[in-house]
This record gives sequence, C-alpha cells and structure tokens, in this order.
Amino acid sequence: MLMTTVTRLFNQFQPEHYELSIQLDRAGMKFDGTVTIRGKKVGRPSQRLTFHQKGLNVTSARIIYRDKKGERDIPVVRINHQRSFDEVRVHSDEMLYPGMYEITLVFDGIITPGMTGIYPCYYKQDGQELALLATQFESHHAREAFPC
Repeated sequence: MLMTTVTRLFNQFQPEHYELSIQLDRAGMKFDGTVTIRGKKVGRPSQRLTFHQKGLNVTSARIIYRDKKGERDIPVVRINHQRSFDEVRVHSDEMLYPGMYEITLVFDGIITPGMTGIYPCYYKQDGQELALLATQFESHHAREAFPC
C-alpha cells in the first residue's frame, strides 16, 4: 500500500479569498490558469511566501501589499518549485512583514489519468467512448489543479 505524507497547511499565510480561472485543453490533456489569493501574512517577517502545489509549473507571480495607505507592488525576484515538498516559493528581495497581501500566480499543469486534481472520466454513450473532465479536491488534491 502506497502511503502519502501530506504537509500540513502553512501557518505563515492565512488565505481569506481565492479568485481562480482555469482554461482546459481537452485535446492536449493540459490546462493553464491564474489564481489570486488574498490573505494575511502572520508570524515572523521573511522574504518569501510558500504555497502548496503538486505537478504544476508556476510561470509568474505578483505580490501586492495592502494597508491603510493603499497598495504597493513588491517585486518578485524568484519562483522556486520545491517538488519534493509539493511547494512553490515566491521570493522577494524585500522583507515581507505581517499584514494583508494579494498574491497572483500564473500556472499550468497536465490533466492526469489518476482520480485526483483534474482528470478524465470515461463513459459510453450510444456505443461510443466519451470523456468528461472531473475534479477531486478532497483532502489535499486541490494543489494538483491550482496553487493554494
């Protein structure tokens, strides 16, 4: 029996709202999308934010810091995929202090044959095999469809 170890949710960033857009390429069995996550950074200041992902390629990121003075872009200097930990780390040269942030991540991935993330589900209609695309986000499989 294959056992999977799932890292618990990161506690340095507390998401409050997600905006997600995914475009499916059924013929190519792949997808791409954009997710914007608004939330609160807590804990010690750092120069990175870490999100869960599995098998995704994050191609760009944007960090916006919000406070009572307004909003300010914080330049992203590096996106680091930690595949062995199922993480993506967004780095800045600036210190990220506790407060409200909006992070936008552009990503792509593949539609997998397993019944996790985004996967094909086959059925027959009038003797013809057809496929629909389904999702499985329960427990920790949402990270296979979008960074979260």
